[in-house]
Amino acid sequence: MAFSPTEAAFEGFRLTREKPRIIGWWTLLALVLQLGLGVIIAATAGPEFQQLQTFLNDPVNNADIAESLGPKMVLFEAAALPLVLVISAIFACAAYRSVLDPAQSRFGYLRIGRDEGRMLLLYLLLLAIFMGAMFGAILLAGLVMGLLMSSGSAAMGAVGGFGAFLVLGAVLVFFGVRLSLAGPMTFAVGKVLVAPAWKMTRGRFWSLLVAYVLSWIMAFVVQLLGGAIFTAVAMAATGNLGAYQKAGAMEFSSIAEVFTPEHLLFAVSAAVLAALQNAIVLTPSAVAYRALASEEPRADTFD
Repeated sequence: MAFSPTEAAFEGFRLTREKPRIIGWWTLLALVLQLGLGVIIAATAGPEFQQLQTFLNDPVNNADIAESLGPKMVLFEAAALPLVLVISAIFACAAYRSVLDPAQSRFGYLRIGRDEGRMLLLYLLLLAIFMGAMFGAILLAGLVMGLLMSSGSAAMGAVGGFGAFLVLGAVLVFFGVRLSLAGPMTFAVGKVLVAPAWKMTRGRFWSLLVAYVLSWIMAFVVQLLGGAIFTAVAMAATGNLGAYQKAGAMEFSSIAEVFTPEHLLFAVSAAVLAALQNAIVLTPSAVAYRALASEEPRADTFD
């Protein structure tokens, strides 16, 4: 079976067209994540969470925000990261199962078992790999910037900063594509595998990148169209578009605010879009693995 980037990119649309019920199940899981994060925000950072955007927009002149928000953000990340990783693992396994084991379609392919446990371990391993790659790229980019800025030219410093941004982006994309089959391979083989996935993508970087870029573009289009539709529905249902939009700003001073009608409406709409987007962006790697594994007879029997 030859690998087709376009076939991989459109797998999510095929899946939701042929088995639309999965969107209901995936929406429920995405809603758990939406509401769970809201509760965690309210319990840790509360309304100060919104100040994070102010700090990111101008970190130099808002250092006091980082000072006060820092400890609360650490608490938020410590509580939110496990929830995000677990639900991400469940979503990923469901997407891979839909492609590699389509007969297991009950509950929208969602499970909580050994497959999800292995995927969680893989995510932790990949997180460590990506952090190491980013650290190396930042170190190299900082060295280059230092050399350029030592020349005393502001223009050269600006060029160095832009170059550092490009280097960091290129590193993330390269490692992301080369390790993109680790998930479906781990699911298919029943072992946490990284090196074999790297080997399988050798010489396939550009075709895989095309598939993933196409899927992300389509996911972005779905976000735009879906956002416009849900905004119109919210306006018709509540007559108060401002309240609906504010509900998505994550300004929670109490847990009760997470469950207001406006925020619940926003959370459901966001969960539907998340379900659709997960189907679009998670399935291409499984299609790629299925095709490439069929070209390599030993690809699914790594020791």
